[in-house]
Amino acid sequence: MIATKIIDNTTIFVWDNATVKYQPATAAQTLDRVEPNTWTMVYSAPNQVTLRLGSRKGQTVGTFVSFKDDRLLILGKNLGESYVKKYGNNVHFNKFRADTPIYESIDGGEHKLVGLANKVLPSVREGTVLTVYGEGDDNILRVDIGLIKK
Repeated sequence: MIATKIIDNTTIFVWDNATVKYQPATAAQTLDRVEPNTWTMVYSAPNQVTLRLGSRKGQTVGTFVSFKDDRLLILGKNLGESYVKKYGNNVHFNKFRADTPIYESIDGGEHKLVGLANKVLPSVREGTVLTVYGEGDDNILRVDIGLIKK
C-alpha cells in the first residue's frame, strides 16, 4: 500500500522492545525513520486511521512432528510455564506463506538457504530440531533446520 497523505487524525503506535508493547508516536517522530520491511498494520474507519509499526519478534525452538496442509507442528522447548500449562508443549503454526524461506545447517555448520517451506518441510524427518522465527502473530519470517555447533 502506498499512502500519499496521512490524515490529521491518524493515530500512530510503534512497537517498543524495551516495554514489550506499542507506544504512541507522532508522524514526525516516526515515519521518516521506518526501516524497509517493517511489519505494518493499518486499521481504518471513517475519518480515523490507526497505524501500527513494528511488532514483537520471537523464535520458537522445537522438534519437528509434521507438516501437513502447509501447517507445521513441533514439540516446543523452553516455552515458558504459562504456555505449557495452557497448551502443553505442542506448537501449531497456521498456514505458511508460499515464500517462507527454509535454511539448513549441515553437520553443525552455518545455515544455508535450501528452499521454500512447501517444498522442504514435507521431507523433514520427525525429531529434527527446528527454529521458527516470526514477527507478530502468524507472520513466519524463516525456519532454520538443525543447530549450529559452537
